[in-house]
This record gives sequence, structure tokens and C-alpha cells, in this order.
Amino acid sequence: MNEVYVIAGGEWLRNNLNAIAAFMGTRTWDSIEKIALTLSVLAVAVIWVQRHNVMDLLGWVAVFVLISLLVNVRTSVQIIDNSDLVKVHRVDNVPVGLAMPLSLTTRIGHAMVAGYEMVFAQPDSATYSKTGMLFGANLIVKSTDFLSRNPEIINLFQDYVQNCVLGDIYLNHKYTLEDLMASSDPYTIIFSQPSPLRQVPNNNYSFLHSSEPFVSCKDASVGLKDKLNFDTNTGGKTWHYYVQQIFGGRPDPDLLFRQLVSDSYSYFYGSSQSASQIMRQNVTMNALKEGITSNAARNGDTASLVSLATTSSMEKQRLA
Repeated sequence: MNEVYVIAGGEWLRNNLNAIAAFMGTRTWDSIEKIALTLSVLAVAVIWVQRHNVMDLLGWVAVFVLISLLVNVRTSVQIIDNSDLVKVHRVDNVPVGLAMPLSLTTRIGHAMVAGYEMVFAQPDSATYSKTGMLFGANLIVKSTDFLSRNPEIINLFQDYVQNCVLGDIYLNHKYTLEDLMASSDPYTIIFSQPSPLRQVPNNNYSFLHSSEPFVSCKDASVGLKDKLNFDTNTGGKTWHYYVQQIFGGRPDPDLLFRQLVSDSYSYFYGSSQSASQIMRQNVTMNALKEGITSNAARNGDTASLVSLATTSSMEKQRLA
């Protein structure tokens, strides 16, 4: 059994090796072999007529035997995918000429990477042999786009930002927009001491427990805060969506998501937050951006829309 190590794409490699093994068992491949053998015999015959050198015949025999061994002798290959060790990828009837070089080169590469990472220890999210190239960095980039997948939260949050958050900024001056954008915990800021006078529409939201057509920002903040907290924890709709999107098909996606997200932020940003807190913070930031953008569009503020789009684009370039 020849072992082949890959960082990712184990199933893709298995399908390719299966295709090669299947093709080399067809009559088409037999015909190709016969044609190649006939041409080689004709070539060596011409050379023999010209030079009468026994070494030419011996060389042809050696090459023929070597190619026959590499092509006709078959072996089994086990593909070890370091990013998905649960799955077993086995391919039978792979030519030795393909299996042995593939196994040798990947084993050497795996041993070198494992030795390097044993000396320079890193979290799993930044370890090449476990999660692949730039996995932790890519995970952080993806996490910055986390949006709530709950329609009720999306709709109420937009109204809450426009009627409550912007009111606290421009009317009550509780905090500034710069304070909000620079804060490491915008979730706490926007839900601290909301106005009991300003109101938001109540579109029969199940978590507000009110039949009134409008509810105060203070009452809305309680329901929205609790719902958002549940939505970004294990079992929540948003949590489940992104866990399945990133680690779908794994036997323990929730555990992987919790560990790798928190490890990535800890390694790159020195953050001590849990994966749930990180998701909640990013969902809050994106909801704030959507609410402010929606308010600017409603008021015809084209300059603000362009500024927000430019800032978002520059941030993506920085993370990339």
C-alpha cells in the first residue's frame, strides 16, 4: 500500500487516479501499447541495420522491461487528506510508475512540513499540514462577511439602526459614529441605554412579545439583543448556516468552527473572544453597515454610499 499525503482535495485526487486506472484497463489502452511496441521494434530494427551494435538491442530490452514494470505492475494507493482525516480514500490498480513517485514526493514533503511545524508550533488554524495554505487568514476574511440569516433580525436591525442608533448619535450625542466604528464591542454600545421615547415598527416580530404597531427602542433592544445572542450561538440559525458552509460534511463541524475561528483571531489579532462572540460582533458590524447604507439610500445621500463602498473595498484589499 502506497500512501499519498495531500493538504486538501483528497476526493479530487482519488477520482483522477480511479479514472487513470479505469482507462488503463480498457481495450483502447491495449491498442496504444501495441502501437507503441510496434513503433519501437521498427525503430530498433532500423538502428540495428545501420550500426549492428548489440548495445542498441540491450538498451531497447532494458527500456522495454522497465516501462513494462512501471506500467503493467499495479498497486493500491491510500490518499491521506490532512484537512479531512476522517475519510478514507483508497484507489486500486494504480500503475507503479505513477503510484511510487507520487507517494515518495508527497511523503518527503509531508515529513519536511511536519518537522518544521514541530519546531515552530502554531495553532491548527495556521498549521499548513493540518488545514492548508492560509486557512486561518481565509477564515478571518470569510468571518468579516457574516450576516444574520434570520429575516426577523435583519428587518428589525435595519429599523433599529435608523431610528435608534442614528438617533443616539445625532440627537442625544451618546456616542459618535467614529466611536462606534472603532469600538471592539459595538454590540454593547448600541444596546446600552437606548431611548425609551423613539420607536421602531413592530412587524409582528415573534420575539418582541408585543401586539402594538410600534415599540420603543428600549423594548426593541431587549428582544433584539436576546435573539441575536441566541442566533450566533450553537444551535442558532446563523451559526448553523456558516458552520455548514465552512465545515459542512465533517462529523464535528461545531467543534471545529469554535476552535479554529477563536484560534485564528487569537493568533492574528491577539483576541481572546470565543467563536460565538466573534460571530456576534461581525454580524452586528455588518448589520450596522447595512442599516447606515439603507438610511443613506433612503435620504438620497450618494456621497455616503460611495464612501461606504470605498471603505469596504479597501478593507477587503487589506485583509487579502
